Amino acid sequence: MTASTLIYRAAARTLARLFLAGPGVRTVSIRRSVAAGEASFPWSDLDLAIVMDEPSGEAMLELRRRFRRARAAFPRLGECQVFTPEDLREIAATDPYRSSLDRRFGVTVWGEPPEIPVTPLPPLQAARRLVFWFERFVPWAMGQGSRRNQRKFALEMANALGVLEGRWAEPLARRDETARRWGRLGDDWYGACFELAARAHRQLRPPAPRLSRPLALPGLLVVPSASEAPRDGSKAVTPEVLDLLLQTQNPWLWRENGDRLAEAGFEEPSQWSWMEAARRWAAGERLRGPGFLESGAEAAVSRLNKAARILGRTPPVAPDRLTLESFYLEAYDEFRLQAAALREEARRRTPSAKSAAT
Repeated sequence: MTASTLIYRAAARTLARLFLAGPGVRTVSIRRSVAAGEASFPWSDLDLAIVMDEPSGEAMLELRRRFRRARAAFPRLGECQVFTPEDLREIAATDPYRSSLDRRFGVTVWGEPPEIPVTPLPPLQAARRLVFWFERFVPWAMGQGSRRNQRKFALEMANALGVLEGRWAEPLARRDETARRWGRLGDDWYGACFELAARAHRQLRPPAPRLSRPLALPGLLVVPSASEAPRDGSKAVTPEVLDLLLQTQNPWLWRENGDRLAEAGFEEPSQWSWMEAARRWAAGERLRGPGFLESGAEAAVSRLNKAARILGRTPPVAPDRLTLESFYLEAYDEFRLQAAALREEARRRTPSAKSAAT
């Protein structure tokens, strides 16, 4: 355990006691690098999870005020996911990879330890946790020119591939352990990310379409091979990465670009991919992201909108002037009921991951 980890954990206990514990709060716990014991000041953020009884919008807004005071007291306070006990059961099914990490390595600093079920980790779920780094994190690291983060994300992907290939049964807690058990990935971390994704694709999917030239989509460049991917922070994927994104992480790309993708030879996302995406986008903890995982409420409304459209339901109506206050006071209580209904419908319509992979 690093010396920084001890400092971060002491800060978390103090923040929980002074600011975050309150009516309806059951648990405050540490997640990610600080929970794994590999925090490095000043690079690491202190990421938290809070478990509450089902909160109202007013209660969420009050928790947001306390969270802001906690961040003012400790500026390295990062993101915070706000769960209910029901959310923990749901996320164990929709994201068993992350749930496994939180169940085994989360550190409770206030209240009772969260009850996170033990659930199977299907290969498609491991593949999703491998390829999702390409949506935002890998391009961001390249745009920043951050070798540290390029290596970090490559090791996160290697960890997921280790699960997929049977090297270890559940994801490892620490990146240094992944590096030691995996072996050398080389010095080209960006190229390694593409190679890890290609290995995952070969294990799970038929060969991806071959492109003779790059395919430019809005906000996304599909390159014929990893060697042709720009290194300037542009969001670039190979056919293998795109196919995994479509089939595990973001089927909405098909809604936006389906005609061109079909013409290029890509396969429409499976029913499993559509329904799992709807469940994730309508998840309770994602609806509580505004002010805790993201600065505004637009992304939360957009996710719920996508989930409704996937299921053929009427999208939610957001306040005309969308702020954190209007979201939680005017929309949240109705949205959480809609989200629960969407999740239940998607759950009923979700085939097994095993059938989706065959």
